Amino acid sequence: MVSPQWLARTRSEQLRRHVFEIGFAVYGVIAGLSALLTLWTGYDLILTPLWLDHRSVALLGTILVVGSAWILVGIFDVHCPDLSRSWHSERFGLMLSSIAWAAYGVILFWHAPPAYMTWLYPFLLATQMLIRYNATLHDEHRVRKTILGEDDDDERT
Repeated sequence: MVSPQWLARTRSEQLRRHVFEIGFAVYGVIAGLSALLTLWTGYDLILTPLWLDHRSVALLGTILVVGSAWILVGIFDVHCPDLSRSWHSERFGLMLSSIAWAAYGVILFWHAPPAYMTWLYPFLLATQMLIRYNATLHDEHRVRKTILGEDDDDERT
């Protein structure tokens, strides 16, 4: 779907509109890189890798970095004339990141159930990303309906 002129976006507008989402995505990149650097350097940047085998930490860190980076790509891809591509990129990143955060929360819960403040935070991040995922679906539906005059039944078929 080609974006109309009234829906033109700039990077500064995107920064103002998605300030929390950008913050969570940057935090995800930092957390994923910290997990990977802990494996490569042996220096304990975070404590979770001490509980897991190296493959699990590498997989979790990689998914978190890739997912969070895709969120940023989807938000800041303002020069693409196809707005749907930006939404699809952002949603792909939101799904990957929410899976990684939920898996991290499960790991923390498994190893330390009484420490609810430790494992609750990743679950809240995963929930926030799923809520944002749903919001992008509604935004895309609203814009498609406005631009193309599509009916609700057209998208379901």
